[in-house]
Amino acid sequence: MTMADKGFLEKKNPRKTFLFSHVEQTTSTNSDLLNWVKNESVDAVVVLSADRQTAGRGTRGRLWKNPKNALMFSVAVALSNPIQRYVGVTLTIGVKLVEFLRSKGLDAALKWPNDIVVNHRKLAGILVENTKSKDGVNALIVGVGLNLEQADFELDEYQACAVSDFLNQRWTPCLKEQWMESMVGNIVEAIDEIQEFGLAKTVTEWKNVAAYQDEMIDLYQDGEIVCTALVQGIDESGRLLVSTSTGMRAFMSGMISLRKK
Repeated sequence: MTMADKGFLEKKNPRKTFLFSHVEQTTSTNSDLLNWVKNESVDAVVVLSADRQTAGRGTRGRLWKNPKNALMFSVAVALSNPIQRYVGVTLTIGVKLVEFLRSKGLDAALKWPNDIVVNHRKLAGILVENTKSKDGVNALIVGVGLNLEQADFELDEYQACAVSDFLNQRWTPCLKEQWMESMVGNIVEAIDEIQEFGLAKTVTEWKNVAAYQDEMIDLYQDGEIVCTALVQGIDESGRLLVSTSTGMRAFMSGMISLRKK
């Protein structure tokens, strides 16, 4: 798929212009938008969605497996500040998306740093990447995969689930579009918030949306346990704060993962 060859549906609000494009199948919506942004000037919020991804990506190079029915889309947003200003933006996006899903009746929570879970089972994932447009402007590419209907999920550490496990919805194209557009709005709102306030608001809101808050977890790196700890929160750099037998520790996202004890 070549984004330049695709027709866009343009929608505007008083502050921004949104360009929407949809394909039945592609390798990865994030990869497509990354390549597109590098060759274009990003003058609007660009959204690419797909019914199927043959090489969808998660964090740490994981393959994002294509479920039976899901919302799969990526959003490209040009930035007005240096990229360093957006440290921790994944957390702010996660908070906004959890709040949206709760408004729909789901008991969602954010597992640091980028998984949305219900009852400790993974419902959705967020992948944030950055690049520069052809005129040198920084841009974020935010990919979201939300499981809508149950499929034969593998019973691995993620214990995946779907919206259909908790809500009785008939997923018409119109309803899927409504959910996606609302989530795109949440993502743009999160990026605007980071631009203005940094992570200060997210730190304050974290305990209301976090999975495993004040619970014991095991922290892993490269498949090995780093420590067992009590989750305390996050700091204004987006680091996970935990209490261990040797005192407080802070962990950056990257190669660290966590599981409930």
